[in-house]
Amino acid sequence: MLPLIVALMLLALLVIRNLSNVKEHVKQQHISSSNKSETSSENSTTDTDTESLRLPRTIIPTKYNLTIIPYLEEAMNFTMDGNVRITIQCVETTNMIVLHAKNLTITESSVTLTDPLNLTPAVSVIDHAYDLDQDFYQITLSEPLRQYAFYELHIDFVALIGDDMAGFYQSSYVDKATNETR
Repeated sequence: MLPLIVALMLLALLVIRNLSNVKEHVKQQHISSSNKSETSSENSTTDTDTESLRLPRTIIPTKYNLTIIPYLEEAMNFTMDGNVRITIQCVETTNMIVLHAKNLTITESSVTLTDPLNLTPAVSVIDHAYDLDQDFYQITLSEPLRQYAFYELHIDFVALIGDDMAGFYQSSYVDKATNETR
């Protein structure tokens, strides 16, 4: 149980860190191959490399409501179901929402954008795209979001619970008192 609590705490810290990073005000960035920076052989981790991994600043998340249902039995292959509701504010008019999504299988039919006050559909989702190199998930909308308006984004997903100590992961330890692996 302790590894699960630690993993949940790490996930919460990642969400909080992402909120802090996204709230910086910079110009709008678009996903395109022209935005990929060139690196020198002397310095392969430049600021522009890091910048290419950042999300566009056209929307700002203001609230996350994340639900994760882990299946920790081996018969369930260490998987999880999840959903997230993200309240976002559009700071620059855009018809795209770009999120980080690493090793998630998104249920595309579940992706909706609603008015957070009355939960009625706000804008239709017309396309989904994935940039696996950057771990980006891009949602294309039928019309642009209104500047300064708030929306609620809903996404269902499934994923494997990995053992590589990234994201929501499985772990074990040996109880010294019983010599039992937990």
